[in-house]
Amino acid sequence: MATPIGQKRFYYNRKVNCLPASGWFKYDGMLFELDSSTCLGGLDWGRGVWEYKSFWNWASASAYLPDEGPLA
Repeated sequence: MATPIGQKRFYYNRKVNCLPASGWFKYDGMLFELDSSTCLGGLDWGRGVWEYKSFWNWASASAYLPDEGPLA
């Protein structure tokens, strides 16, 4: 998505959902393992030149369906 902001500013964004995730991470001294058969992740990447005071709201959800296919 490329969005112009006025005459000299812009915002470019790319969101990718339903990325199988595997690996591990530690939080608060506990180890959590991710299995790509049950875990999905997302990528939110953006660049641009926008005003000093900016805000936006967005949400994303991904899940596996009962037939084991991903749902975006």
